[in-house]
Amino acid sequence: MIEPNLLNSSVWGHLIREGKYDYIPLNVAELQFPTAAPICEELTRLAQTGAYGYTEPFEDFPRLVHDWCLRRHGWEVNMDLVVMVPRVVHLLALIAREYFPAPPIVVTMSPQYSPTLEVLKRNGCAIRTSRLVEEGNVWSVDLANLESVIFGADMLLLCSPHNPTGTVWPRHELEQIARMCEAAGVMVVSDEVHSDSVRHGTHTPFALVAGEGQEWISCIAPGKAFNLAGLETSAIVCSRTETSQWLRGSLRRAGFHNANIFGLRATQIAWSQCDEWLDRTQLELQASFDLAWKVLRQELPGLRPVPAGGTFLLWIDARSVGNEDTLRKWFVRDAKVIPGFGSDFGEEYSGWLRLNLGIPRDRLQEVLRRLVSTAPITARSKMNAPSCPASCDSRGSAHTD
Repeated sequence: MIEPNLLNSSVWGHLIREGKYDYIPLNVAELQFPTAAPICEELTRLAQTGAYGYTEPFEDFPRLVHDWCLRRHGWEVNMDLVVMVPRVVHLLALIAREYFPAPPIVVTMSPQYSPTLEVLKRNGCAIRTSRLVEEGNVWSVDLANLESVIFGADMLLLCSPHNPTGTVWPRHELEQIARMCEAAGVMVVSDEVHSDSVRHGTHTPFALVAGEGQEWISCIAPGKAFNLAGLETSAIVCSRTETSQWLRGSLRRAGFHNANIFGLRATQIAWSQCDEWLDRTQLELQASFDLAWKVLRQELPGLRPVPAGGTFLLWIDARSVGNEDTLRKWFVRDAKVIPGFGSDFGEEYSGWLRLNLGIPRDRLQEVLRRLVSTAPITARSKMNAPSCPASCDSRGSAHTD
């Protein structure tokens, strides 16, 4: 029997409606196992009350954000500058439409998460792109290139930790980005929704490296780390009072008046009672990364995974196997596994893959079994394997800070 909620799932809905029950989707960045028990129990209790009226966050929400960020990231948030929004893409749409006198010039760093890029383009933003660079299987910001495109822009969209590469940016790199944007008078919007999904390394909130008086907006949410994305509850922290006041007014003008009753309550429980669950989940995710890494290196050397400590997403260089059509035939047609294809993050990344490893261990084992049993010779051949430093492993040990 199919669970009714899966029929409208962004992960499973299309497959179920098309009768593709034996496919395994790894293309959507959300956890595929249940959230923490205290959240489930509280939402069940709330549902059983039968009362789902209009909901306000009041002052409890900024206090919750303050305590969580201080406890988990050493960041003492100014509670007066916290604003609740449903999703980060809603914030980006409002910025594009209202914050600047004209649609802004926005700098992004590719590979770039496509929904954020789409909403900026659809709202008239001019996009400048600075490509990340890869050396020794480590991804970093091309600071010289970034500097060449940042001047004259209005805003930098920073993804930290980075989706899709999984890079947890070293503090010194963020400091250089902050100084560069401050000198150019460019506002930074730091998308940190994956900041609680860090298995190795330390996430540094952009706020901790920003200059005194520098203009920035940081975005956090429990959706990724706690599997609550469908409840659409995010926290926006602004650097300036006038920015937070603008955002509150802009939300009202756009018709965003209230919180989601279930989203607010789930966030309250996640950020106050579920630290142990989160820590345990990161250990479980690391074990999944270790397993995937071992199988890919031993059985499918034509695939080169990127070592990284953030997110639950594995970024893989599969260009030596073949073009995207070849990869699609292998993964989707033969293995019945649906990855995220690199071209979704920019045409120049055709031949790369993004796999969501935030899935139950037995399902991951089945994915790996299918990939090995259906792999083309180019994926199995060590002669065809792309180079990777011996120091690389799934924990991102090749990345030095």
